Amino acid sequence: MSKDKALRIFVEGEYDTLFFDTIIRPRLIEQYIDVQCIEYARREPSEVRKKLKTFHKIQYYDHWFVADLDQHTEVEDKISKIKNKYGEYAEPIIIVKSEIECWYFSGLSDNVLHELKMAFVENTELLDKEQIIKRFPNFSTLVKEKK
Repeated sequence: MSKDKALRIFVEGEYDTLFFDTIIRPRLIEQYIDVQCIEYARREPSEVRKKLKTFHKIQYYDHWFVADLDQHTEVEDKISKIKNKYGEYAEPIIIVKSEIECWYFSGLSDNVLHELKMAFVENTELLDKEQIIKRFPNFSTLVKEKK
């Protein structure tokens, strides 16, 4: 990390961007000149590889590649899959346990859960996006309104 560099965080999609822009970016902006998310899931792998290679070559940029563990049981398997798809410049790779959407609900107070009309969830790591949308049907709308 260096205050004379910019950070690019490669994230899968819009929920990830919202989470990083809202929660993570404010904590990193003091350490970097600029912090931006780049959504990669809907882009061609060749386009993502090209961006990663460019950021690797230019000393001005640091980058992180963030992915959900999804159905993979081993972090190493997921990292191998990413490297195979996006190339060696994807590193450093940060694997989010389960799906990042579950992070939205970790640590919510009883009052907030009550306001959202949601039941307490003992282990949010077990939630996936589909379960969250089922429990909280307005989740997708809420995310889009925040953007």
